[in-house]
Amino acid sequence: MKSAKALIYVALLLFGLGVVQLPAAQAQAICPYAQIRVDAAQSLDEDAICNAAQPWSDAGWQVLIYLTDQTPANEDAWYSQLDQVEIATGLRDAGLDDSFERRGLSLAATTGTPATWGIAVTIGDRLYDTPLDTDGGANQVRTQIQAGLREDNPTQGFVQGLNTAYGLAESALAEPTPFPFLPVGGAAAAGGVALISGRTVLGRRRRYQQRQQQLETLKGHTANLLMACEQQISSASVDDMVPYRLFTIAGGSQYPQLDQQVRTWLGQARQALDQAFVVKDDLSGKSPHSTAELVEAIRAWELFYLTIVGGETRKITTSEEALHQLFTPTQLGYQSQDNQLMQQLQTIQQTLADKSLVVELTEVSPDAAEIDPQGIVGYLQQVVEQINRLEASQANAPRDLAAAQEQRDTVAATCPASLGLSPDQALAGVDRTLAESQALQDQGRYLDAIDQSQQARQQLTAISASFSAVVSAWMERNELTELQNRGFRLDSLASLGQQQQQVTGKIKQELAQGHYNPLPDLAADLQQCTKTLSQKSQDLVAQHSRNQQTLQDAQQMVARLDGQANTRAATIVSTLETYPPSNSQPAAAILTSCRQELDQCRDRMAEAERLNSMAVQDFEAAAQVLAAVDALFPQIDDRLNQVEQHLHWVRQMETRLDQYLGGTYKTLQFIPSIASGQGLLSSVAQVFKNFNQGGSNQIEAKVPAQLPPALATVEENIVQIQQLAAQREYLLALQHWVQVQQQSLHCALDQLANRCNIVRGSFPTVVRDPSANSRGQQLLQTVTATLQTTRTQLATEDDPAKLLALPDTLPPLLSQIQQAESEARQAAIAPQQTHTHHSHSSGSSWGGGSSFRSSGSSRSSSSSSRSSSSSSRSSSRGSSSRGSSSRGSSRRR
Repeated sequence: MKSAKALIYVALLLFGLGVVQLPAAQAQAICPYAQIRVDAAQSLDEDAICNAAQPWSDAGWQVLIYLTDQTPANEDAWYSQLDQVEIATGLRDAGLDDSFERRGLSLAATTGTPATWGIAVTIGDRLYDTPLDTDGGANQVRTQIQAGLREDNPTQGFVQGLNTAYGLAESALAEPTPFPFLPVGGAAAAGGVALISGRTVLGRRRRYQQRQQQLETLKGHTANLLMACEQQISSASVDDMVPYRLFTIAGGSQYPQLDQQVRTWLGQARQALDQAFVVKDDLSGKSPHSTAELVEAIRAWELFYLTIVGGETRKITTSEEALHQLFTPTQLGYQSQDNQLMQQLQTIQQTLADKSLVVELTEVSPDAAEIDPQGIVGYLQQVVEQINRLEASQANAPRDLAAAQEQRDTVAATCPASLGLSPDQALAGVDRTLAESQALQDQGRYLDAIDQSQQARQQLTAISASFSAVVSAWMERNELTELQNRGFRLDSLASLGQQQQQVTGKIKQELAQGHYNPLPDLAADLQQCTKTLSQKSQDLVAQHSRNQQTLQDAQQMVARLDGQANTRAATIVSTLETYPPSNSQPAAAILTSCRQELDQCRDRMAEAERLNSMAVQDFEAAAQVLAAVDALFPQIDDRLNQVEQHLHWVRQMETRLDQYLGGTYKTLQFIPSIASGQGLLSSVAQVFKNFNQGGSNQIEAKVPAQLPPALATVEENIVQIQQLAAQREYLLALQHWVQVQQQSLHCALDQLANRCNIVRGSFPTVVRDPSANSRGQQLLQTVTATLQTTRTQLATEDDPAKLLALPDTLPPLLSQIQQAESEARQAAIAPQQTHTHHSHSSGSSWGGGSSFRSSGSSRSSSSSSRSSSSSSRSSSRGSSSRGSSSRGSSRRR
């Protein structure tokens, strides 16, 4: 409780002095724990970064994450740019030279430069002298961010950097915040920052001093590296150099070509070393006097360091341990009778034991074009690798020979009898190679012995592949023989079989002569030939089996359709014959046609069975015939269903003529209401009342006089439908009704589309109510789309049931058009005047192409003056700037 009261007291004191400022992170709706600024092509996962920043925020710290693609001209330009970002986010005070939030952390990176300074870690003075400030903690954070950028995953880099920084600074984060004010001219306890007239001046000087220290460290480590190289190749003669003497002890002199290569590397290293001492003297004689000269000096020394190490070698020897192991060969395990050499090696090890050789690059990338890819260290590294190889060969040679011999015995056991060669005959060349490997090993030429063993293993791999190919070919020939015994003719595969035998013969010839190099290509050819032969033979058998199954299915389908034609369809035709001939003749014609098509199917199936027989074996032609038969079955089945549909239609017209004609009258009565805008329900109700009173035999419902000319003959057509129905010519009556119904619906759709266009043209040019305007336009779009869909359906629809239901879809469309008309009026009326015109929303005339006319009342063009609100908003934020006493200096790491 006391702690809470103390915090409240400090907060009140700060507020009273006008220095309270909410952290910038709190102003962000996305992340309440950090400010995340991105000016780059790559994006950041703000949720992941925000979660990583929460522990900092919970401890009362302000965090900035900044990523940009901009390319700064130099380090100073980059830090100036970063200063501006920190000022904008409230971490730095623009009025002070180096005033950074004491409880602040900034992690920033630019992808515009490969230099190490392109990644900045800025800390407030509360983090000074913590592991994050010392012990290379900031460098560790920068390395993680740099790795994330290199892997195109900057989010991971920043998250790891935040977590690592928190772990290094956790002890300082847990400490209570000290009293924030320092007396003018006093010294800050944290970091020793002097305040002169409220301004901190140490930050930029600290950065310059850090660069100076970096340059001195660079010089020292480079000097250590040169000394290490000098100890290795101090003699002018290659024979006396430490690496060459070790090379000789390991047996390198037995390999003339390798010996010459090692001599060349050491000679190049010595020449480069002489040049390096000249460059070192030149660089050491220059003293920088400004920040720019200091940065240039660091760059020059880093280039010099990389020239010694080498660009490629730098990627391998990036640790102290790796470089020390390279320059202290006694760690490699050599034992020699040359006491002088062993003493020299021990001296080298002792001299370098406490020397640092690695340099952290800040200005130069290891991939710089001007860097020698090898360097002095690179040449020495190659020599050491050969020494290691020579020493290991004494143990590897016997092991490799034993492995090759074991592989030889395994491959020999798989030699196929069908090849016509014994294992010893097929592997005679391998045996000679193995014998040569043993002889070289006996002579102490272990590297050559290893090469021979490896060559033997490569030969055995090729031989094993050829054995497998020969076995596969032999098995395929057996399968083809079995197919022939079953009666299949394989004449089309004869050329592939001949090719298979030819390749097998070549493999046998090369094996017998001990020529193993051609075997991989021959084995691949034989495998491909065998695979093609197998696939084609399988396809042949499969096609025959599919034809047999298809033929059985076709026979069952013909039996089913034949039964349907001679039972159900024939019965329906007999029933229709009780009506006038116009009802039965179409169904009888369909039934006759189906029976004829079934007879054709039987004939074609017999032909397919002949083609698919083992006597003919024209399987592809049989498949084509069966496919043609199979295509007829859906057509026949559909036509037989049409016979049943004819009886359904006849009975429908016989019992429901009133309902069909009622659907037509509904459409006809609806058409005039489209143009007049009159209500629909009353008209339709009157039609049905008249119609139901009159009955189907005496139509009293009259066709409206306002119908378009396109429907001038509709009444005559309705009378004709009645007459046909009275004569029991129901199918003819149905055909006429379908035509009349389609004609009426087309006319109704045209009238709706015309009215839609009229309403669309009535929307005002000057819109007073945008919301009403938008609703009305949307309604018209919906109606237009529905009309198009209905028109498309009507163009191909001849199902009486669906045609009968279509009129019910039209009144809702008219209702939507009328609603759009109302919205058009609303859009033309000013919102504040809506109540004066609302009662007239349905009073417009929409006859024959008339357009909407808006109210004649004039509106004043001058805009009414608006009085501004006198109430001002009080800011919930504190002062935008902090007093100098609440700020500390920053360190760029």
